[in-house]
Amino acid sequence: MEFPEILQPYADDLLKTKTDSIHITIQEDATERLQSKFAGEPYWLKNEPYPIGDDGHPLSLLAQINFDEIEESIEHFPTTGILQFFVATTGEYGQHLSDPLTQDNFRIIYHDTIETDESKWLMDIPEAVDDEFPIFAEDLALSFEKSEELVSATDFRFFEYFEDKGIFDSDDDLYEEIDELYTEEFYHGQGHKLGGHPFFTQDDPRIGGEYPEHLIQLLQIDTDDDSDLIMWGDSGAGHFFITEDDLINRDFSNVLYWWDCY
Repeated sequence: MEFPEILQPYADDLLKTKTDSIHITIQEDATERLQSKFAGEPYWLKNEPYPIGDDGHPLSLLAQINFDEIEESIEHFPTTGILQFFVATTGEYGQHLSDPLTQDNFRIIYHDTIETDESKWLMDIPEAVDDEFPIFAEDLALSFEKSEELVSATDFRFFEYFEDKGIFDSDDDLYEEIDELYTEEFYHGQGHKLGGHPFFTQDDPRIGGEYPEHLIQLLQIDTDDDSDLIMWGDSGAGHFFITEDDLINRDFSNVLYWWDCY
């Protein structure tokens, strides 16, 4: 991997941030009940209480990941089962700026086994409140490809690394040049993915020691400007972060949910 000259003094440390991700591609195809998807109708069992928000309205499926469809897994992530992300369709799509771990208006649910008897599925999915500005134009089918990526320029670890190097104390202009070059010509972190490093339009909520153990990005859904099929506010991105122990233990009750936009 070739680094521009200005980044070469930091190349060894930047290479240490390399991590696996599963890049997600969207397709405008009809989806089946068990299929991985953004939006659409989720897999759900009749005997399970459907997720609702604190206002009593049903939450809406944001994403459903069927890990049986992913050929190459990444460390600690499930290899089987279905992981679902539900959010409110009103307000801030279930986000709590002051407490992004509170799952009263969003919900992360993992089905470690999948019931194949369709007679046990809930077919009449409760309808969420219509949102004037929906995230998705329609439900989308997903495909997956494993890749590697370095830390993104908006990940708090990129900022803190150069802060630790004393760049800010010696030359703010140098950091701005590094940040711009790395972002525009090297790595920006955008796209839909499992794992990997995040892309933020504003600030990483974990900067400054906040949520120090939520280092694994469970899912990123980006705005899709090319197709106009996905839009977070004003061209933003949505994220879910989890601790390593919780991911290993398949405990999705302590997930950090965050989205921002320009």
